[in-house]
Amino acid sequence: MQTKPRRSLRFESLEARKLLTGTLSLDLPIADVAGEEAQGTIVDQTPPTVTGIYAAGSNWSPAFVDAVDGDGHGAGNGLGSKLTPGASISNRGFDRLYIQFSEPVVGFDEAHVALLGVNQADFGGSMRVSYDAVNHRGMIQLGGAVTREKLRLGVSSVITDSSGNALDGDDNGSAGGLLEMRFDAFAGDANGDGTINFGDFSAFIASFNRSAASSELYDSAADWNADGSVNGGDLASLAANFNQSLPQAEPGDLNLPVFVPAVEPDGEVLGNETERPTDAELAMFVDAFNQTLGSSGYNALVDWNGDGTINGGDLAAYPNRIQFASVPPVSVLSIVADDGSDNDNVCTPGETHADNVDAMFASSDDEAIPADDEIDHEPTVTESLLF
Repeated sequence: MQTKPRRSLRFESLEARKLLTGTLSLDLPIADVAGEEAQGTIVDQTPPTVTGIYAAGSNWSPAFVDAVDGDGHGAGNGLGSKLTPGASISNRGFDRLYIQFSEPVVGFDEAHVALLGVNQADFGGSMRVSYDAVNHRGMIQLGGAVTREKLRLGVSSVITDSSGNALDGDDNGSAGGLLEMRFDAFAGDANGDGTINFGDFSAFIASFNRSAASSELYDSAADWNADGSVNGGDLASLAANFNQSLPQAEPGDLNLPVFVPAVEPDGEVLGNETERPTDAELAMFVDAFNQTLGSSGYNALVDWNGDGTINGGDLAAYPNRIQFASVPPVSVLSIVADDGSDNDNVCTPGETHADNVDAMFASSDDEAIPADDEIDHEPTVTESLLF
């Protein structure tokens, strides 16, 4: 989501359309116009995603893992082979999946992960699910190696980050959506066509006596025992499944809980940052600014953070997660009283609204506002937040 680097609040007095313009600057705490400090709130609205799914084997040799984990010899993820939809795992000993998340998540457990097959309809009863919080990575450890199976992996979108954003499982840029991936595991199927025959034997011959560490002709798809070399030891996997095919049926449908976004009465999805306080709400906010619970000017309708004081913190807590969405805390650097002349006056923290308005008129060509009229010249909002 892109945000503009600066935002403005525009206020207008009731007298002679004199403007008070405040510019909000990034990276500093909020300083409201009366000088009271109020810390802004950063709202994380970026959903977590899955950046990679990796097939692995607890008995795969380090040399083989180094050959399939990407980025060349001596580099890569150190886990296993990154899967893509429709991929086929041709190596014996596949018994583990890693799910890499873009950030730390909550809720990666047996209730929110599923692996379905055909020969074994549901692996749920025989697999262990764990989560590595340091590397924000989940692991599914199967009860044994899978050698001939069609598989469907599912990860629930009710998994969230620490801010409560649901997993973007379907990778469409929005929270929610089930992650689903179909792939196969068939030891000996080097060409991935679903049948083990002489086509796979040809791949074995082309890479025979080659090793991952020493030859560019090494083909990991023909290293069926996953030891880092293509040799006679791989023929056992070929022989065990020769002239066999994957099951014709498909794995069943996933049945995992899914994230359902909250919807407001107007049909907008809760958290949609295109919504913002209305002019009427901002007018009430300005009228009640710096008022506290119990005072005559206090207005509970604009005490959006519920702390009993109307100040800058309430803009950060505006309902429906407006809260200066996805930008750092901000501060008011200055408010300039502009009467159209060359004598602009900077309103400094510590002055009251009435003092600033009075000073503005006193420094212009107009007469100063009488002290007893100050209450009539409190600024009112004429423009909403500029996003």
